[in-house]
Amino acid sequence: MIESPGFLIIDKERSMVSISGNDHIEFLQGLITNDVLKLNEGILYSAILSPQGKYLFDFFIVQNPDQQLFIDIQSNKTSKLLEFLNFYKLNSDVHFEEVECLVVLGNKEKPINALKDPRNNEIGWRLYDLSCSYKCKEFGKDDLEKIRVSNCIPKTDEELIFKQTYILETHFEQLNGVDFSKGCYVGQEVTARMKHKGTLKKLFHPAEFRDRPDKSKSKEVFSEGRVVGEVFSIAYPFCIIKIRQEFKEKNLKALGSELNLLS
Repeated sequence: MIESPGFLIIDKERSMVSISGNDHIEFLQGLITNDVLKLNEGILYSAILSPQGKYLFDFFIVQNPDQQLFIDIQSNKTSKLLEFLNFYKLNSDVHFEEVECLVVLGNKEKPINALKDPRNNEIGWRLYDLSCSYKCKEFGKDDLEKIRVSNCIPKTDEELIFKQTYILETHFEQLNGVDFSKGCYVGQEVTARMKHKGTLKKLFHPAEFRDRPDKSKSKEVFSEGRVVGEVFSIAYPFCIIKIRQEFKEKNLKALGSELNLLS
């Protein structure tokens, strides 16, 4: 969506959890929205849903050269995730442990040991340093956020709300985060029904403000005098909005500014 001058940051809001045990592949396969058996690029984006098909957690599953598996998750969700996994494991031979790791994000000059972010070609690469020795001059954090927002890549606690969001509202299939050819997982039946019957009335879209938004106003999106949606993340001039699909081609306005829908 935008020409990027580049970014390189150490994401201090991520945590890593190691997964081990004889049953760890089978265990994950029965829980997550993506297919662990397709971990051929060393990284997968995925989610765990409630039985009602609503979002609980999103994360990356990472495989290092020694074939060890790790979960890369937003740090404020780590304890909840561990509690959830330990509750579901029952008698399975699977173990989880939080480990020290630096998560480095960049989109220029990809290091040989970095992994391409599977969600979108514009969002760059992720590097995992278990030795915690990586050093760099950080730059471009605001640029990274503009890339995320302009490409409608949802974020934990922003667009992805615990027990509220349906992942297909956020175009999770286009983000390579759900596999409809794999076996069953928690929430799979509801998610598959939404895909095949097209029951979602509201979807997330990237948009651009024509004027600087007035953040003192409510985040409602208006069209023809009606409230048709809501603004979520903002990285001016871009934002992510969720709107009723029948108004996608109509004039839209939010925070005192006209909006141009980007997709």
